[in-house]
Amino acid sequence: MTQATGGNSYWQGDSNPASFAPYFQDLRSRLRNQFALTFSARFKGKPEGVGMKVKVSAPADKVSAPQFVYLDDSTVAAR
Repeated sequence: MTQATGGNSYWQGDSNPASFAPYFQDLRSRLRNQFALTFSARFKGKPEGVGMKVKVSAPADKVSAPQFVYLDDSTVAAR
């Protein structure tokens, strides 16, 4: 679920983690490297889920983005 919505899960089980530092470092890096993305999708008049694929041109870059978006009346831009 977290990958499909563009998130990242830090779950490692029920035991206590050895340190929170690696998680905070990863979170800090993700927050420093955010970019806005705009896309358009055709709304067919009823709520539905739409698949989305994001590609980057630099081969070494990684992107965390949703693979699926939900469209309904509230997500449609005013025309």
